[in-house]
Amino acid sequence: MKNFPFISMREWIDHLSSVGLLVENDQPVKLRNDISALSKQIADKGGPAVLHTNVEGHPGWRLMHDGLTTKHKQAIALGIDEKNFCRNLADKLARGPRIRPIEINNAPCQEEVFTGADIDLALLPAPTTTQFENPPYITAGIQHLKDPESEWVNMAIRRFQLKSSRSFCGLFAPYTHDGVIYQRYIDQGKSMPAAVVIGADPVYFMLSQLSTVPGESEIPLWGAITGEPLQIVKCLTNDLYVPAHAEIIIEGTIDPTTRVFEGPFSEFPGYFSGCFSLPLFNVTAITMRSDPIYYYLCMGMEPGEGHELHSMVEAVTLSAIQEIIPELSDVSILSCGGFTTAMSVRKDRKRPGLVRQLAMAVKGHHVGRLIKNLFVCDDDIDVHNPAHVMWAMGSRFQGERDILVINDVIGCVLDPSIPSLGRDSNLISCSIFDCTEPMAPYDEPYKRGLALPDMTASAKEAYERILKK
Repeated sequence: MKNFPFISMREWIDHLSSVGLLVENDQPVKLRNDISALSKQIADKGGPAVLHTNVEGHPGWRLMHDGLTTKHKQAIALGIDEKNFCRNLADKLARGPRIRPIEINNAPCQEEVFTGADIDLALLPAPTTTQFENPPYITAGIQHLKDPESEWVNMAIRRFQLKSSRSFCGLFAPYTHDGVIYQRYIDQGKSMPAAVVIGADPVYFMLSQLSTVPGESEIPLWGAITGEPLQIVKCLTNDLYVPAHAEIIIEGTIDPTTRVFEGPFSEFPGYFSGCFSLPLFNVTAITMRSDPIYYYLCMGMEPGEGHELHSMVEAVTLSAIQEIIPELSDVSILSCGGFTTAMSVRKDRKRPGLVRQLAMAVKGHHVGRLIKNLFVCDDDIDVHNPAHVMWAMGSRFQGERDILVINDVIGCVLDPSIPSLGRDSNLISCSIFDCTEPMAPYDEPYKRGLALPDMTASAKEAYERILKK
């Protein structure tokens, strides 16, 4: 059995199957609504990954989803201990060696090649997520773009609505790295080379969620996590490089001026996004394995696999903000891809003004741009447990003294609580909730400490016996 690291989605599938975390479905399944509804139920219950082998209208294709929906599966994929997940991953990203990828020949992702008149996006078994999506979207495609002025390559999962047999469109938000890169091509009046990867290995898939420093590519971090160089291959119709063991690669260019109608889409805040006028991706080649496996990501109302991928964001946020605020202890995204986030600070290193300084650091850093509700707790609170965060708010928070609101800061264009049109469509109010214990002189209840039973040796033995049953 292949263990970590997994260099392809196929190795990951084999491993999940061998440890009982994958189910194969050989019964017919429809692309319209069936797969998305099943995926949502799996996410609600923290269920297994699913591999469909009988997709209606697409004989010979296999389709996978929910490969990384739970923290347990993510920990296995990243080769880390599930306990203290965020801190372990942050340490690996910060201390792991940046290993440059290596180029190989005869890459599996180029076993089949479609160019010119042979290009047909309808070949792909792209499911619909909700009733309003027509035509369907590619939801798990990792977009690759290269800065025209440097070696910076950015990759990120984006939504892509199919528009014709050879074109689709995608959302470029101005504050994102791909939005910055695209604007440089627009300024030069040039088409932008692009590639979309579908069905990458699990580490590569999760790296697409990182918010790195502008100008820093995510790809070398594959080596920081795995300890090995990533195997890559050059695209056939442009100079971008993609993972050699991926399932499907779509190559093309994005026009600097052409815009097409797009939307609505079931976005991560749980509402349908509005309609947009978006750039057109013109496909120049599709390459794939000879027996490709399509990957689908269910978005919309959380929980869902797309929401659970925030583990990478938590880790990189912890690492980045700790450099400014060393008292920061942990980070947890509670909802809406980061709109509501909880952080803890070291109780033994509390000082006046710490929570306010933390808030300024978070909103002044690119990793905190999505945050609009920030709960700050002491490190005796497990910020990954919403019930614990709410307990801290209920027992330690007073609105009169413990809430700070910062108006007119950059937010997310997909936030349904802000206007979708007009000059303020990207500005939010950020609210910081100080749920830490007041500093000395303490009120009596805080001085008495938490009302918790001691874990005796006999209680621990009984607990371990119960877990084994």
